Amino acid sequence: MTNTEQYIPDQSGTIYVKGHEKEIAEFTRKKTFLDMLETEVNAGKEMVRNIATQALARASEGAKRVCMVNGIGGAVSTTVPDYEKDGNRLVISDATFKKLMKLGGVEALEMAEGELFDVQSTVGSRSLVLTGKWLTWFEDQYIKTGQLKIENETDITLSVIEPSTTKRISFAALAKLKALSVTGSEKAKKAATLLLDAGLKAMTVRVDEGG
Repeated sequence: MTNTEQYIPDQSGTIYVKGHEKEIAEFTRKKTFLDMLETEVNAGKEMVRNIATQALARASEGAKRVCMVNGIGGAVSTTVPDYEKDGNRLVISDATFKKLMKLGGVEALEMAEGELFDVQSTVGSRSLVLTGKWLTWFEDQYIKTGQLKIENETDITLSVIEPSTTKRISFAALAKLKALSVTGSEKAKKAATLLLDAGLKAMTVRVDEGG
C-alpha cells in the first residue's frame, strides 16, 4: 500500500516519519555494532604500527616491511610507504607547529630548520574588480578609447591567491628523527614522535591468513 501521508517540516526543516520502527531498530543495532568494531580495529592498527615503528627504529638499513606472527597460523604485516615521494610526506599543519613549539621547537631536536624541512613556496596572484565611479573611469580611459576590448563580463573577475609556504619533513632527516624518537632525550623523543606521526603517511596494515 502506498503511503500518501503528507509531511510538514518543523522550523529546522526536519520531517519525522513513523511506521518503520522495527527496520530502523535493526539497522541501529547493526550500525552501532559495526562502529564499535571499526573503533577497535583502528585501535588495533595503531597498536601494530607502534610495534612496527619501534622495531624499524632498531633495524638495519633497508627494512621496509614488518611481519608479526599471530600464533594461530597467520600473521599481520605492515609496509612502510616510499617516503622519497612527496605525497607520502604530509604537509605539517600550523597546529602541529604549535605543539612542536611547546616541546621546545626545532631546537629540541638539535637540528637546523633547513635540515629538518623541505619548504615549498607559492608567490600568489591578485586581480582587481572595479565598481561604481572607478568602473566608469576604466571604461572611459580604456574601453571606449579602444585601448582594451572586453569580450564578455567574465573577463573581469575577482581572484586572490595569497602567497603560501608549506613544509614537509625532509627525506634526509627521517633517519635521524626515527632514531631520536627511540634513543633521544625525553623532550627530543616527544618532538620527533610528534613530527613523524603528523608528517608521514601511515604504514599499511594487512592480515595474512594462514594456509
